[in-house]
Amino acid sequence: MKNFISKFIDKDLLSVNNGKQKMSIIALAIPIFFENIGVHLIGLIQTSMSSRFMDGFFIDAFNVPNAAMAPFSTILSLVTTGLGILLSIYLGKGKKKDCADIIGTAYLASGLMSILIYGLGFLFADSYLELLGLTAEKYGPYMSYAKLYFKVKMVALIIYFFTTPVFTTALRCYGYTQYGLISSIISSVVTAVLTYVAYYVVKVPKDSVVWVVCGIGLIANLSSLSFVLTAFFRKGLKIRICINPRWLVAILKVGVPAVVAGLSYTISQTITSSICAHLDKDVLTAKNYINQIVFFVYQIGWSIGQANSLMVGRICGMGDLDRVSRMHRQNIRLVLFFNIMISVIFALLARPLFELFFAANGKILHYAEIILWIDVAVEAGRGMNHVGQYGLNATGDVHYTTIVSMTSCWAFSVGLSALFVYVFNWGLYGMWVAFAVDELFRGIAYYIRWRKGGWKTRYKKEEATLEKASADSSDSSSEEAVNSGSSEEENSEENKAV
Repeated sequence: MKNFISKFIDKDLLSVNNGKQKMSIIALAIPIFFENIGVHLIGLIQTSMSSRFMDGFFIDAFNVPNAAMAPFSTILSLVTTGLGILLSIYLGKGKKKDCADIIGTAYLASGLMSILIYGLGFLFADSYLELLGLTAEKYGPYMSYAKLYFKVKMVALIIYFFTTPVFTTALRCYGYTQYGLISSIISSVVTAVLTYVAYYVVKVPKDSVVWVVCGIGLIANLSSLSFVLTAFFRKGLKIRICINPRWLVAILKVGVPAVVAGLSYTISQTITSSICAHLDKDVLTAKNYINQIVFFVYQIGWSIGQANSLMVGRICGMGDLDRVSRMHRQNIRLVLFFNIMISVIFALLARPLFELFFAANGKILHYAEIILWIDVAVEAGRGMNHVGQYGLNATGDVHYTTIVSMTSCWAFSVGLSALFVYVFNWGLYGMWVAFAVDELFRGIAYYIRWRKGGWKTRYKKEEATLEKASADSSDSSSEEAVNSGSSEEENSEENKAV
């Protein structure tokens, strides 16, 4: 067994030293895993409680708008995506002042964009939701609640994106992933306690539920924000709040293509939800429930993929591209192992899991028991995507991932879903088969890109462009980061162990 593990895992590839700082993929991935689980628990807790409150009246009133919000959040993530890529690379290079400028530029850009994006969502909420199938004919009893929930959440999300994401991303890039975990625990506990009190102690009336649920979310976000800000400044991280045009262009250059890929996937999922919305009501409810359960299946793989991207950016900044290739191959094996094993376990436990979390009827349980077996193939492809796509993005090879993702999402996830549902009449089962084809196609395409080494050429080109932006920024800027000292002091601070 020991010899098998040693062949399967090269311990030397599990960590990287950058000066005095050591980053371990396990130390990075574990907090990311529990952080994401905590974030998802917020939605799962509210869904589970809502399914039992007032006979589940508010389930679709919340689920449909939540699915409709996903494209907005994906668009906003372009800033943090670009920030994460640039910051990891420049931390690898040891350029602390550039990092402070990048964080400050990302902070203002994220806030201003949230006002624009969510402001438009608020203004055109009715038309947008009706376009997605939320009509009076089909969802009359709770349509007004769904629209109100969507509008209130638009305002709450402006506050969220003007505060938390940039600081959380910066802490993660510096290697402090544990603070994201603690932040999610705070948010989850606040949400669970306040939701239970509102539903089952106070027993809020129907007309107040939307305001109460959104208020609970806002309180939870503000609670976690206070912790994140405290951690950011106590660790001595620097930020120079500004809009540096050169860094803004660099953030958008790597962030926009990466997010276009994510947006294509998110929109494709929204469209498949709208396909379900035009079928039997139980189909949409089953899809929402199944999505919340399978979320837990791929979290270990997703976390390793995120940790892998942080290390890829750092090692690329250090200039060791051969090590990046070897580390990627090992992490692919790890993720495939975990995703397949966990998805099989969840398929075996489908009925008890759904009975535990949801007040699901027999038809929904039948969907779950079959679809979770189809999902084993989905998770194998998804695992390859998480390591392959996030890793390629970290090297700046975002154009390739964008082309592959957009092609696959629309041709397979949407195209095959429509074919299997409307032509073959396979219903939700056919939709999951389409998801499997989509995930496997992308996973194989990313693997080929890594195998052939095309990402190395792209990284070298991007590195030359970024170095020019760094030089131009240094020449034109006369201000230092907030609370920063001399460049020697900054470099010393950067090399402190995480």
